[in-house]
Amino acid sequence: MKIGGFATFMSPNATPGMIRDFGAKSEDLGLDSIWMGEHVALFEKNTFGYPGSKDGRIPVPPGGGMLDVTATFGFLAAGTKTLRFGTGVALVPQRNPIYTAKEMATIDWLSNGRLDFGIGVGWNKEEVEACGYQWEDRGARCDEFIEVMRRLWTEDAVTHEGRFYRTHELTIAPKEGKATKVTLTPETKGADGVKDLVGKAVTVEVSVHAKSKALSVAALPTS
Repeated sequence: MKIGGFATFMSPNATPGMIRDFGAKSEDLGLDSIWMGEHVALFEKNTFGYPGSKDGRIPVPPGGGMLDVTATFGFLAAGTKTLRFGTGVALVPQRNPIYTAKEMATIDWLSNGRLDFGIGVGWNKEEVEACGYQWEDRGARCDEFIEVMRRLWTEDAVTHEGRFYRTHELTIAPKEGKATKVTLTPETKGADGVKDLVGKAVTVEVSVHAKSKALSVAALPTS
């Protein structure tokens, strides 16, 4: 059994020194991984409350907020050797799929293959809309963005004509990283799409080596 920890690094409490020490001590204790959630923005009022608290609000320090996941993982990777890093979860349908694919491939490359990419569709309607997307179709958009990213990680040049994204002969790098574990954790409140994943946590082993097209999926029931 492997044991990891979930860390919500928030300013102003999460200083560079605190985060550096947290990573080093986690590795010294033998933890397998550190997982982080993400919210790019918070709102005074939400249509749907945060499911992890009684009052529906994310508890944050006064004047602070959640640090960016990719920047924090890059910082942690530079000061550790074995600790893995997991997004718990990355809100893919409110992200740009090209930037997301590039960021995750880069972290995986610089950390020597220590990334676990967890994906969700999100609960915060206002946040999705503030990022320039519609709330109601975020599930279908997540499906398509996952496919776009998978192809960018495994194909030399990608042409895609979809409902939400179009591109012609697009290539990103790096590709020659280790096998990246992509864990899809659907949050289905009000979302269409992700139809085959409802009620399941799915792990997808994606090789980001340009010559490897293998993709294996194992579905596990959630509680």
